[in-house]
Amino acid sequence: MTNDGATILKSISLDNPAAKILVNISKVQDDEVGDGTTSVCVLASELLREAEKLIGTQKIHPQTVVEGFRIASKAALAALEASSTDNAKDEKRFREDLFNIARTTLSSKVLNQDKDYFANLAVDAVLRLKGSTDLEHIQIIKKVGGKLTDSYLDEGELNVLRRWMIADLQDSFSTRPSPQIRQNE
Repeated sequence: MTNDGATILKSISLDNPAAKILVNISKVQDDEVGDGTTSVCVLASELLREAEKLIGTQKIHPQTVVEGFRIASKAALAALEASSTDNAKDEKRFREDLFNIARTTLSSKVLNQDKDYFANLAVDAVLRLKGSTDLEHIQIIKKVGGKLTDSYLDEGELNVLRRWMIADLQDSFSTRPSPQIRQNE
């Protein structure tokens, strides 16, 4: 028994093209982000439901509906940009913004209890990049055993996040080739 949207959708055999698209959306969301599969499917389903009403009841051509979605998407992005603020020059507020973003993205089933701890680790690691957007400079070394909160950000030239994994959660994290790092342990 599960409430994981991706797991449920993967186990269903479907013939309906729209339903297959929802399963594909869920799979992409799970592969790229690892969470939010149910939310993505609910949002896409509502958009499909409204499109069906426009096409079926009001006899609006499907291409017109698609163009309307594109216009709405651009309007939503413009509204977000208009309401956003840039706190890059205020170090305290900038860090707070980064923390809130990290905390929101860590609201997953795996890290939900420790999201403040991991949000701080993520913010510290990103701030050490000093404006670079190359996240390859942050290396994650995984070790089995211990608690998730045993994870720490290593000091030094390389940004190294040591993440301890509980054996049961090991499969929840994507695997990455081990970085070659010299260390005295």
